[in-house]
Amino acid sequence: MSFDPVWEQIHTQRAWGRYPPVELVRFVATHYSGTVPRNSVRFLEAGCGAGANVWYLAREGFTVTGIDGSETAIRRARAYLETERLAADLRVGDLTVVLAELSDASFDCVVDIGCYQCHRLGTARTLVAHSARILRPGGRCISLLHARGSEGDGRGQELEPGTYTHIEVGQLKGLGINHFYTEEEAREIFGPFSDVTVDVLTHTRRDQTEHYAHLLVTGRKDA
Repeated sequence: MSFDPVWEQIHTQRAWGRYPPVELVRFVATHYSGTVPRNSVRFLEAGCGAGANVWYLAREGFTVTGIDGSETAIRRARAYLETERLAADLRVGDLTVVLAELSDASFDCVVDIGCYQCHRLGTARTLVAHSARILRPGGRCISLLHARGSEGDGRGQELEPGTYTHIEVGQLKGLGINHFYTEEEAREIFGPFSDVTVDVLTHTRRDQTEHYAHLLVTGRKDA
């Protein structure tokens, strides 16, 4: 089992985003803007939370499945979709279990925005392997991961090299387990895919006192 119960508490106590990251919007525009009919494209989001990305993808006309271990997050995601009469297949469950149950070659794209990083490296490797398995030939993935050196790296209880819980500072404080990725780790984890790209994105917060780097990973399943 991979779901950290802290996320149910988090979603119970705070709101969690209403809009998708620009990286996902750009990715969709690049690869799927000309798709007709759009509902023929099946997206799956791993760790969909309160539904910001599911909402965006459904509004764009795609067929969407979202998975999260938090019942509160899924309930909020459903309510968010209902406000605009949108629909998606939203499932509550442990990600490793639900992904393992999905059929081979049943989706066109897997989206991971900060979910796979919330696991030990071995579990993340399993999740990516399932992501590749459930994609159709030519299917794509997009993942956004915190990188080594970001605020909070090394500032918690170390579970394994690069993986911490009880992070003491920054955006990830109180957010359970997180792994800070090197580019080499990202490329190794996403080894089941071809045409893997890893872009480094940096930003600062709180009057330039907090520095963050993310790895934007994309890949394609061989036809």
